[in-house]
Amino acid sequence: MLGKRAFAVLAISAASLTSIGLAQPAFAAAGGLDPTFGNGGKVLTAVGGIVDNATLQSNGDIVVGGTFGILRYLPNGSLDNSFGSNGLAADAAGAAGLAGLSNGEFLAAGTSGNDFALARFTASGALDPAFGHGGMVTTPFPNAADGAGADAVLVQPNGDILVGGDALVPGTTRNQPVVTLGALARYSPNGTLDPSFGNGGIVQSTASVGNIANLGLDAAGDIFVLPAHAEFSPAGQLDSSVTSAAITASSTGGDDAFLSSGQSLIAGTVGFHHGATDVKVSRFNANGSVDATFNNPQFTYTGAQIDGHQFPAAIAVQANGQIVVAGASFAGTSVFGVARLNANGSLDSGFGNGGVLTTNFQGNDTARAVVFQPNGDIVVIGFSEDNTTGVVDIALVRYLG
Repeated sequence: MLGKRAFAVLAISAASLTSIGLAQPAFAAAGGLDPTFGNGGKVLTAVGGIVDNATLQSNGDIVVGGTFGILRYLPNGSLDNSFGSNGLAADAAGAAGLAGLSNGEFLAAGTSGNDFALARFTASGALDPAFGHGGMVTTPFPNAADGAGADAVLVQPNGDILVGGDALVPGTTRNQPVVTLGALARYSPNGTLDPSFGNGGIVQSTASVGNIANLGLDAAGDIFVLPAHAEFSPAGQLDSSVTSAAITASSTGGDDAFLSSGQSLIAGTVGFHHGATDVKVSRFNANGSVDATFNNPQFTYTGAQIDGHQFPAAIAVQANGQIVVAGASFAGTSVFGVARLNANGSLDSGFGNGGVLTTNFQGNDTARAVVFQPNGDIVVIGFSEDNTTGVVDIALVRYLG
């Protein structure tokens, strides 16, 4: 039988072991799967569909949006059965853009038919009848014969809601049958279009702007958009050039992100060898010029020099300035791929395997969103298809930060 002294020795914490130079358990390393989350660090939810975005609510709940609607998970990875119907809130317009509100409600932006769609949900996952028409508002764009869709949503300091996306209009040549124009809409807190913005509340911009995937604001209310590196006045007028200004608020999601400095990050692929692709992150100045001081080498999520197709789908910046990139590594089968970079662009050697890692679910897996929990742990969200049955599940994994 163990005495008190022996038991006390066994009870030494992992942090104490580290302080005296002994190794922590493997899962305790940054990038290790957190066994307290879901099943050994992973969660699969059989609802079908593609993840587009995710956000963290103030209480730590994880809200995941996509073509399936909206799911909410408790901080430990369990579905929140008090939300919607057993954790799922129906949203026919999808949730390409998500934004949480201070009262626990949240906004979801997507597409309904050929129009922008914006919905507000209560904290319990019901459409809020005080918003728009039964909780949703749709907005058409002139001449968008091929449709308009919203990809980003941002709440301004006064409560107004800014939504960005694109409007697809007929082209004028055989080689360009469809032209993608940047599109913006601004709504009052109750869901009505703001008539002081653009033309009756909407802006249908130029092809030089293209799809608006991310929105940023400065203290003066100027609007910055990615990936075009364009700027609009607070009233929605496209400026002739982009001025450098600190970003005070920004939307989330996708493979680009604003930095508070006014710079931005965009993750992309680069060809490497015999059709293989690597991932590379670039940092841009506000005017769209490349910041040459950002030193990010192209990389694979597996750490191998050549390893099939690597691509990013999500990028997010931690409070300490480190950058997490997530997507997929495909070489016969597809797995989640995750990398963490230091603020200067170099791979974080203390994360995963030299800054990169992969996680397998069912053999056809892709990460699409990243959120950070208050303790610094990293939750990566995507989807996983069972190659045998063809069933697509929503997949979450939590890594120690």
